[in-house]
Amino acid sequence: MVRNGDIDTAILALPYAIDGLMSFEFWQEDFYWVSHKDQCPSQLREITSEQLKTEKLMLLKDGHCLKDHALAACKLQTAQQESGFDSASLHTLIQMVAGKLGTTLVPQMALDQLINSESELRAVHLNEPGPHRK
Repeated sequence: MVRNGDIDTAILALPYAIDGLMSFEFWQEDFYWVSHKDQCPSQLREITSEQLKTEKLMLLKDGHCLKDHALAACKLQTAQQESGFDSASLHTLIQMVAGKLGTTLVPQMALDQLINSESELRAVHLNEPGPHRK
């Protein structure tokens, strides 16, 4: 829409095709793995992508940039994420985690809003080279 002149500016989470556009980075963030507290050791402070149980990992629907960013941060392919559950909403994913249906990855900027009122959830930093999103 910027290229067509429909809008003047856009805020995008990279990577995104921005060839020919003027851009600058103003935000960086990491992902956090969110699990039900009953399914997460209390002493766990960080987790690597190798430690993730991908069969329990629930992400947003295919085509959502946040899903692509999470998979890239974990160095996973779509086929490796096999939970069979996905959603169009982070709020829905959090409710599914609260119901012990699996785990998910949440960007740092959404973490407080999503899990503050959910005392049964734990957030653990994804220990992969970052930032995970720009």
